[in-house]
Amino acid sequence: MTLQILDREKNKLYSDGNFWELSRKEENDCFYGVSFVSSIKFIEEKLLPFYQDIELILGLSDNGNNSIG
Repeated sequence: MTLQILDREKNKLYSDGNFWELSRKEENDCFYGVSFVSSIKFIEEKLLPFYQDIELILGLSDNGNNSIG
């Protein structure tokens, strides 16, 4: 299964895209997303350094490993 990313503003679907590369191409200071990785380390390393405003819906992580309490 490949990653597909929908850019709603441009109404464009990217197949097999690199999410982190795509999300940092332009001056983005807000991140809105859904993640099934609820590790604090993931949030600290991948989101906090790059975005001022983060709205994140967290799903269940793999077997509860490294998940937020």
